[in-house]
Amino acid sequence: MATKQLGNLTVVEFGSDISGTYTTFEVSGEAPEKPQVDVSDKSSWDAGQTEVLPGLAGQPKTTVTVTINDEAGGTSAVYSLAENDVDDLVIYPEGKSEGKRMRTLSDATLQSRKQSGGYASKIEWTLTFYAFSAIAESTYTTAV
Repeated sequence: MATKQLGNLTVVEFGSDISGTYTTFEVSGEAPEKPQVDVSDKSSWDAGQTEVLPGLAGQPKTTVTVTINDEAGGTSAVYSLAENDVDDLVIYPEGKSEGKRMRTLSDATLQSRKQSGGYASKIEWTLTFYAFSAIAESTYTTAV
């Protein structure tokens, strides 16, 4: 029988542990459409037709958005980050435990850092990271 994966064990690191009292994370990847390369010649123009071939695929882009609760007293590690900081972003969806999955986005850039809240509600940080690469899937090990 399969067990349900809960997000309450998730750890997020960007140089150091930034998960604090993390609430959500979202990983999305995209690749731009292949451009069309016009290979028409004069004979094609005379016939009113253009000939195109698919170009090379563009660089994939991965975006990760993490939302965490702000901690009282400004103790959140988010305060030490700045836009355009670059480091490896590592997500441990099942906790930082031996043999559990880890997802690494190498050379991720902190694109935006937004703080929001309302009257009598919690204050949250929303961090958006991106990298022009795919996310690497592996398992956590403490072996050296």
